[in-house]
Amino acid sequence: MAKKLAELQSQMQSDILKRTDGTLPRISVPENTTAEKRFGVYQFAYLSRLIEILSGDYENTWKFVGDEQFYQLAAQYVEAYPSNHPNVRWFGRYFPKFLSDHESAGAHPVLAEIAAIEKAIEDAFDASNDDVATMDDLAAIPPELVTGLTFKLHSSCCLLKQQTNALAIYMALVEDETPEQPENLDEPLYTLAWRNNMMCQYRPLNAEEGMLIDLVQQGQSFATLCEMAATMQDADTAAARVAGHITGWLQSEIISELVIAK
Repeated sequence: MAKKLAELQSQMQSDILKRTDGTLPRISVPENTTAEKRFGVYQFAYLSRLIEILSGDYENTWKFVGDEQFYQLAAQYVEAYPSNHPNVRWFGRYFPKFLSDHESAGAHPVLAEIAAIEKAIEDAFDASNDDVATMDDLAAIPPELVTGLTFKLHSSCCLLKQQTNALAIYMALVEDETPEQPENLDEPLYTLAWRNNMMCQYRPLNAEEGMLIDLVQQGQSFATLCEMAATMQDADTAAARVAGHITGWLQSEIISELVIAK
């Protein structure tokens, strides 16, 4: 009996999660309703709860598209990416990808990019508590080793390279202001999200700084950063500009470790 009950419970859970109907013949119902309606209550409640979670994680994406469209997108997301983690915090982790792959993405690429900003900020909050490098750590490195120096970004850092004005729209939505119309940018915009003193932060980067942080993520050395900066602006001031960026990164606590080449 216990085994049969466990099997029934497992099948019922599967039907709720996958919106199938394998257990319908085994459901007893009063005369004034049907098994489909009775079981549909559970399926609808589960779907509604997941959409509620998604709307909390992507509040500004929801604001931008409105209730009806967000509900439709969220319901399709539930079907495309069923919840498979015991912690619902991670249920919406594929939502930006879902939006970028959606049939409407060609006409509305800004949606996925707004969602990506929200995800980056949420992920920054949940990232591990890495140590942070300081200016004293940098000053302690012998000058002859600086050219081979590499930098490890804090785990909370997320660099976004976006093709639309999603950041401007997102910032307006956060302030409950009317956002500007979506548009594609002539040049991609880099945005960095990270956590500093338990506060999630984000800011746009100019093309040079965005490129440099991208190179840092790839493990490139100080010398390489200077070489690439020389292709962006005045070559004679490239090393000084890179040094200035590194100072800002250390002060913002986005560098967790300075790595000296062996």
